[in-house]
Amino acid sequence: MPESQVLRGFLHRIRQALKKAYRTGFWPEGYLRIFPRAWAEGTAAKSHDTFSVDIGDYSPSLEPSEIPGNAHDDKKLAKNAAGRYLLTQKLKEGPVHAAVRGKSLVISAGHHAIVCHCALEGNLIVLPREEFDEIVADSVPGNNKNRSKANRLRSFRLPSNLMFKIHWIMVAYTCDKAQIMECKDAQEAQTAFQLH
Repeated sequence: MPESQVLRGFLHRIRQALKKAYRTGFWPEGYLRIFPRAWAEGTAAKSHDTFSVDIGDYSPSLEPSEIPGNAHDDKKLAKNAAGRYLLTQKLKEGPVHAAVRGKSLVISAGHHAIVCHCALEGNLIVLPREEFDEIVADSVPGNNKNRSKANRLRSFRLPSNLMFKIHWIMVAYTCDKAQIMECKDAQEAQTAFQLH
């Protein structure tokens, strides 16, 4: 199950970032953000659920402040959907924690936890907050040939100033331990892969 090794590698990166911050005297806090505009939809013949919510112990009074939403996200998440409050409420920050079990990664912050299931593939990247904000600031239509579908399934454009900062990240599998290697380019990543 290689997906589990990828998630363990990502968990290691999260924990390293948390430890680095903790050494400065504080435990990092965060809050959940979701982007329904980029979620897969499935087809008429085969549905695809990207998102489900359990609000059993949640009360809207915990986070009463409302925020303006994104028009593309609003279209994707129905007004009466269980998780709608994740788009419309100002979510409170809280300590960040993470864990892996099988093909699932859970990250919690504030009153919320999100479980990510990487069924077939998963590619997760840790970014500085400023770069994340720059990437998600704007979305563009996806690459579907059908214009209507492309507009519903949007993508984020990578700003040109960040393109040169991307590292090729490879997880090499050695027995039961994942090694994380950050490579300058695809050639270095391929060479590193051949060595393992």
